[in-house]
Amino acid sequence: MTVKYKGGEKKILVPESAVVVSFQPTDKSELKPGAQIFSVAQKQPDGSLTAARVNIGLQGQVPPM
Repeated sequence: MTVKYKGGEKKILVPESAVVVSFQPTDKSELKPGAQIFSVAQKQPDGSLTAARVNIGLQGQVPPM
């Protein structure tokens, strides 16, 4: 695959085993116990976590990390 970006391009090898995913909005009801998720969160002064986005693996998929 060739990735083009401002200032150049780079050829990268994508193995056949690579999983291709897309992101789309979903209902928050999909976020339930046992769901596979990936998120970047920040710890708040009170110990809670805050995240701008939570990626949920649907239909048995595990979100990329």
